[in-house]
Amino acid sequence: MALTSNKNFLSANGFVLSIDKTKYPNAGHFCSKADHPDVSVATAPANLPGLQHVTVGDALQYGQLTTTIILDEDMLAYKEMNDWLAESVAASTPVLSDITLNILNSSNNSIGNMSYKDAFPVSISGLQFDTTSTTYLTFDVTFSFSRFEFIN
Repeated sequence: MALTSNKNFLSANGFVLSIDKTKYPNAGHFCSKADHPDVSVATAPANLPGLQHVTVGDALQYGQLTTTIILDEDMLAYKEMNDWLAESVAASTPVLSDITLNILNSSNNSIGNMSYKDAFPVSISGLQFDTTSTTYLTFDVTFSFSRFEFIN
């Protein structure tokens, strides 16, 4: 594989998060941070006479996607995520939606998407109301998902 001819670095703030826009339009719009999870593979022992050895396992294992969302004044983004989580609990099965992280280059043009399939929220952080704070309120939402795809 040849060295890239593009010597620009990827900016950490060049992204747009999209979740089902009919059900959760505010959460994606106000997303200020998205932590792409780790990807790993379990190892399996492959014992050979006189030698202990490990080999690659048979499935990828994904961590969880964590997002930080700026809280809008009407708290709609928080309500959307809370309702999604509550709906999953009430149904006794996760309510699934794909999440897309559109990655932008230095010219703010899309270079591809990270797509998290069959995602659902597993936790929502608390809110820290603080009269001494000069920043906007944010909250974290952590998602589990079945698989991840990078789409150019």
